[in-house]
Amino acid sequence: MKLQYRNSFVLMSLFLFDSPSPAENDVSGVLGKFLLQAKTATDEKIIESFNALGELRQRSVIVYFASSGETNLVKKLLATGLSIDCSSRGLTPLNAAAIAGRLDMVKMLLGGGASTELRDQEQDTPLKNAAREGHLDIVKALIKHGADVNAYGKSFTTPYTSASYSGHKRVMEVLEAAGANVFHQQKMLA
Repeated sequence: MKLQYRNSFVLMSLFLFDSPSPAENDVSGVLGKFLLQAKTATDEKIIESFNALGELRQRSVIVYFASSGETNLVKKLLATGLSIDCSSRGLTPLNAAAIAGRLDMVKMLLGGGASTELRDQEQDTPLKNAAREGHLDIVKALIKHGADVNAYGKSFTTPYTSASYSGHKRVMEVLEAAGANVFHQQKMLA
């Protein structure tokens, strides 16, 4: 799946699945209006609108803007008190930014204390997702902040094997230099 389509899928899943009722699934609903306003509104208005959303929708908005690379906006929204490790549909802001290749966002979130080990719905870490996508600088940043280079998720693949399957040789080299087990055998389900 191409990155632009993955980001669209993430956005749509946040809109559709985090809404408490079918009537609120319409993109022109509360979240859609917030996203439209955020492009032109003052910071104060954005924060006011954000605070009115409720925590479930706030998490969706944070994850969406993390994947979009809106670093300054995410900083301001997190300053309202929402956890930097909040998740929406199993996706944290750090994982969303790692998948999308948003290095500045990843650095900001890591600097703010985001956990490198929180996993998405597939039990994949931000490092594994960044390795799979070939985001070398993000892989380096996550390793620098202590990400487990041998963590594996539901598919029993590690960041190294994910990079290997995707053909990201330079990422594999960086992971190996950081201590990744290059002889990891994919565990078979019984």
